[in-house]
Amino acid sequence: MNYKYLKIGIFSSIVLIVIIIVYGVLFSSELNFHVALLGCVLGGVLFLLGYVFDQARDQLMYGKINETIKNLEADLIEDENVIVDGPANCIQRKDGLGKLFLTNKRLIFTTQSRNKQINYPLSIIYGVDYIKSVGVFKKGIIIHFEESDEKYIVDYPNDWLELIKILID
Repeated sequence: MNYKYLKIGIFSSIVLIVIIIVYGVLFSSELNFHVALLGCVLGGVLFLLGYVFDQARDQLMYGKINETIKNLEADLIEDENVIVDGPANCIQRKDGLGKLFLTNKRLIFTTQSRNKQINYPLSIIYGVDYIKSVGVFKKGIIIHFEESDEKYIVDYPNDWLELIKILID
């Protein structure tokens, strides 16, 4: 999973601790131990809240959906092998929730709602980049074609990006 809230919790914790330390150095002759301790405790609470929210989101969002998506299959052609697959959300499509398959010949997206299969031969893929939230956190991939792009929210976008780059080079 992407652990979006956990990353936000970690980032918020670090920022809060730095702000409290800078405040203590600038506006106090000495850093108050209690203020620093409070900053660390609040940072820890933000971190834990991030973890709890991520776990709850995963259970709610992926618990029921994953059972359906787990059973989706791609129609493979002769001498085609699946390298990796996983749940994905295609941002541009109404029926965008489904399963993405990377094979030695194609990138395949099978939708959950209509069980429709969309095929992209590797030869028409010009490149791949990350989708970032808040400009920092990688949450998906953008597949570049000659005349368009497709955006997919996927788990482990680093792995998807590297594997696709290897196969299209």
